[in-house]
Amino acid sequence: MKRGRPVISTEAPPRKFEKTLKYPDGTSAVWKYNLDKFENGPIEVEFFYPANYKPEFEIAEEQEKVNSKIPLKYRTFFNPKNGKKVAYQRAKQLGLI
Repeated sequence: MKRGRPVISTEAPPRKFEKTLKYPDGTSAVWKYNLDKFENGPIEVEFFYPANYKPEFEIAEEQEKVNSKIPLKYRTFFNPKNGKKVAYQRAKQLGLI
């Protein structure tokens, strides 16, 4: 091990590369970069889902079945415009009920 100033590499970083991201819900994504084509971000992104993966809207439909046993004023409602849950009063304002 040498002492002193570290050796600086004269090689340029790669212009084409891939990044693989793994998410906690089991999905993964591959981000492909080509800095000769586009300097500001990826040129292609691929998503991979596990076999047992359920999208958010399917989960929301299952929760609606469970929700039907709760009194109307205590239920939560699915807002189709933004994909979020809203309470009873906001659902009335949006015209969902």
